[in-house]
Amino acid sequence: MWKTEYSDDGSVSCRTASLSVTTDTPSVDAFTLKTGKDFTLSTLPVRLGELSESMALKAKRRPHVSEAGDEILIEQENAIPFGSEPVIRRKIRLSEHLLNVTMDIEMRASNEMKDISAGGVVISGTVETVRLTGMPPKGEFTPVFSPEKDFAAAADGTVFYEEAFPPFGLVIASEQSVFELIVGDDFWRWTNAERIGGTSRFTVVKKDGALQFAWQIFTLKPDTEMPAGRNWRLTWAASWHDRASSGKTEKRVFKSVFSLDSADWQEASRAVLSARKTAKRKKSGKTENPVCLCSSGALNTLKKWLRTNLAAAEEGDVFAVTDILPHYCVSAGHMERAKLHSLPHWDLASLLEFKRWANRQLAPRGARLELIAAEGSEFKGFMTLQ
Repeated sequence: MWKTEYSDDGSVSCRTASLSVTTDTPSVDAFTLKTGKDFTLSTLPVRLGELSESMALKAKRRPHVSEAGDEILIEQENAIPFGSEPVIRRKIRLSEHLLNVTMDIEMRASNEMKDISAGGVVISGTVETVRLTGMPPKGEFTPVFSPEKDFAAAADGTVFYEEAFPPFGLVIASEQSVFELIVGDDFWRWTNAERIGGTSRFTVVKKDGALQFAWQIFTLKPDTEMPAGRNWRLTWAASWHDRASSGKTEKRVFKSVFSLDSADWQEASRAVLSARKTAKRKKSGKTENPVCLCSSGALNTLKKWLRTNLAAAEEGDVFAVTDILPHYCVSAGHMERAKLHSLPHWDLASLLEFKRWANRQLAPRGARLELIAAEGSEFKGFMTLQ
């Protein structure tokens, strides 16, 4: 159960026996998450040209605990009282071993769009190794993991990643624990700079002994007309678990199983790698692409399956979605923006949100849903997948 404490400076701390999240004053950082003894995540301030989130006014933080007491949502607002007075809003949701964050950078049209950093995160503690989840090989749909890199032995200032697009995810491990972080299904927003006359840069660096993941989402190109200020939304998530439990799945009897490999998906729900030419793959003698679980059709199919079985759910029952492999896709229709044709995204965050929705439906009956990664996949144990 969550315990909430308010401070005179406007910050709020929410704690359980093994977890705490604190919204600090803007001059410190937006919020800090502590998971047991091994890892602490804190935020880097958003920077809009010469304006920094660290200059923002103190504002109220509004925590909302779920009726069952197992989930908390904190709404946060940091308003910068200078220039065009931009506002940074966050929704910070914690449920089980999963953190979900939605951040909105709200700017007026008069805001200068020259140099914008969405901040980033710093992960400190007993970090031993780091792995990155990157783009699939050409013509493939599934993101791939890099080899494990020795973080502890690396010199301060070592750059582990530097690209115009963020890694899909990070796996940060200590001797005892694993901390994982992913960017959301809105990958196209993270990489939107090129569309509006700018460049972007994302880095993973060892700095002051901690891992710093920095998000430079827009730098205006030379001799390019500056676009009007615009709102910017980014989503990301994190999870954590004991290292000993990584990738292990208990043998259980499930009440009902939905296999992503066996379902008859509509063509509109399948992942594509090009808006003009659909990349095809052969499987079991048939030509087909894998499903993208950002598509509304695929999600509706999963929800229909759960609702069909809901009445039969009893105390202790476990339902399962199996054969999970996250996929990269560019179909703008899956992002409900079909006119734009191509919007890069990946579907793991969408699947995690389905799990959260499903467990809200099952909880009153004492049942729950688990997500089971495809057999032999490196995604086993990643971001609550089993």
